[in-house]
Amino acid sequence: MTGRLDTATARAEANAARQQLRATLGVVRRRLAPQALAQDAVTELRGRTAALLQSTAKKARRNRHPLIAGGLVVLGMFVGGRLFARTRSAKHPKRRPSADPTQSHPPHYPMEGPPND
Repeated sequence: MTGRLDTATARAEANAARQQLRATLGVVRRRLAPQALAQDAVTELRGRTAALLQSTAKKARRNRHPLIAGGLVVLGMFVGGRLFARTRSAKHPKRRPSADPTQSHPPHYPMEGPPND
C-alpha cells in the first residue's frame, strides 16, 4: 500500500506544481503585454521626472544667480526679436495689390485648364 500512497502523493504534488506554473505563466504574460510594459515605462518615467524636477528645484534655490541670468537672457531674446520684427516691418511695408485692373496678372490655373463654371 505504501507504493500507492507514494504514487498518489507524487501525482498530487505534480498537479500542484502544474497549477503553480500556470499561475506564474499567466502573471508573466500579463506583465509582458505591450500595454503593461508601456504602463511600467510611464510610471518609471514619471518617477524619474519628479526626482529630476525636485533636484533641479533644490539646486535653483541654492544658486539663484544663473537662473536669474538665464531668465534675463531668454527675456532679452524675446523682446529683441519683437523689436527686430517691428523695425523690419516698418522698413518694408507689406505690398498691397494695385487697384488698376490693367496691371493685374491673369489668374494661374493648374495644368488641366481653367475651372468649368
